[in-house]
Amino acid sequence: MLDKARRDHSSVSNIHFIQSTFEDLFSHFPSQYNQVDVIYSNAALQWTSGANHALLLPRYIKELLKPDGTFAMQIPDTKDQPSHKAMRVAAQVLGLVELDSVRQARSELTSTCYRRLLRAHCSSLNMWNTIYCHELMDSDGGKEENPVANFFAGSGLGAYLEALADDVQKKETYTREYRRLVAEAYPKEAEDNATLLFMKRFFLVATK
Repeated sequence: MLDKARRDHSSVSNIHFIQSTFEDLFSHFPSQYNQVDVIYSNAALQWTSGANHALLLPRYIKELLKPDGTFAMQIPDTKDQPSHKAMRVAAQVLGLVELDSVRQARSELTSTCYRRLLRAHCSSLNMWNTIYCHELMDSDGGKEENPVANFFAGSGLGAYLEALADDVQKKETYTREYRRLVAEAYPKEAEDNATLLFMKRFFLVATK
């Protein structure tokens, strides 16, 4: 992704592409950009824990933003979503205790927690949730596919499958159970065979 961005924007002299962890961003920040006007994160910060949010977000605002600068982020808020509950339920049904420690990539803190963390560093703080409706269709129009399970196979479900990578049989059994639960939770529309997936996302915009 970074290589493509460098190629696509090679003619622009004042863009820097940096590969960094969330924690190491401070040391990788270009010296000529001591502070910036905007820090924007779209569907990325869910990959680190709420405890890290508590440590990092106040520092992003205090250390990296100019006065009146803005920090904005969007992260999935899927903890109560049937697709993600099914990941935990499938593990419990099958007695796969090795999956108890798997962390789901999602919002962990409440809006109240973010307010307490950031209000002292901001002149304004806005937070809200939006629910998006995705209309998913089977790739071949058939009735046997499971588009919601397919939707999360390469994202939310990945951490569970990685934890079972050394046991192919457990991995296959878990996948079947997850797909069964998801198919029950997301019935197809009778008229056109579509499956509706409602995705909740959390937004935060803080101005220094």
